[in-house]
Amino acid sequence: MHELSGRVALVTGGGGAIGGASARALAGAGADVVIVDLRQDAAEARVKAIQALGRRGLALIGDAGDHATVQRLTEAALGALGRVDILVNVAGGGEPRVTVNAGGAVLRLPGGRLDHRRVHGRQRRPVY
Repeated sequence: MHELSGRVALVTGGGGAIGGASARALAGAGADVVIVDLRQDAAEARVKAIQALGRRGLALIGDAGDHATVQRLTEAALGALGRVDILVNVAGGGEPRVTVNAGGAVLRLPGGRLDHRRVHGRQRRPVY
């Protein structure tokens, strides 16, 4: 994995097995990590593991499939850590409602604060 110092990752479903492993890997590479999960105990346990790696962690509780909640959680993450560079969406077990809105558009952070096409300063094409 690339060096991610100075980056902030947000992992939906971060309290689960796959999301948790993703969060640990990101923190191990130097990223600070926001964990979003429905289960407060799981999110907080993941944050403790991230902090044990010397990184900042933030637990946010909510349903990544609810658009109003996503807006609230996004603002909370941006308010606490100032930015989100990496988005890993593991919540919802692949349910389309978690990653696309009613019109079928991929969810994005407000104000263009997350550009999924930028990876380490190079333009990339989205995979979706």
